[in-house]
Amino acid sequence: MTDIINRIKNKLNKDIHLKELLKGSSIAFVLRIIGIIAGYIFTLLITRGYGDKKVLIQCYKIIFDVKLLPQRRINFNG
Repeated sequence: MTDIINRIKNKLNKDIHLKELLKGSSIAFVLRIIGIIAGYIFTLLITRGYGDKKVLIQCYKIIFDVKLLPQRRINFNG
């Protein structure tokens, strides 16, 4: 097991571009996970505060508005 870890460390020390790529992608991955968790907590707090039916109706309204946004732009520009 330590042999595999040592090979990975050696490869990262030799290839600086790979090291930079893995560092940047891991930061992006961690930020995405934090965003998912924060979104879940926010939704949970809103749902507990207003009730699930009101939140569900608002979610449908937002989704409907976002789906119709491109069509509205076409109608305004045309």
